[in-house]
Amino acid sequence: MQTIKITKERAEEISSQIFGLMKQEDCSVTELNRRLGLTSSRQNLHKKIKDGTLRYFEVLDIFQVLGYEVLLRKND
Repeated sequence: MQTIKITKERAEEISSQIFGLMKQEDCSVTELNRRLGLTSSRQNLHKKIKDGTLRYFEVLDIFQVLGYEVLLRKND
């Protein structure tokens, strides 16, 4: 399996997008936790989004729960 590293700036951009979409979709972190079926605390998810320390599958799950799809593309 190949590891894909994301720069700090890109992680911050993804975090901003998640928070923006949560606001747009009127979805709190508590509601997002519930929709994702997570047992971790609301604070833990909020911190991970804020700090940009989400794993790629968590990012994909969050966007999916908010009703969006993520497209990945390899630059040539």
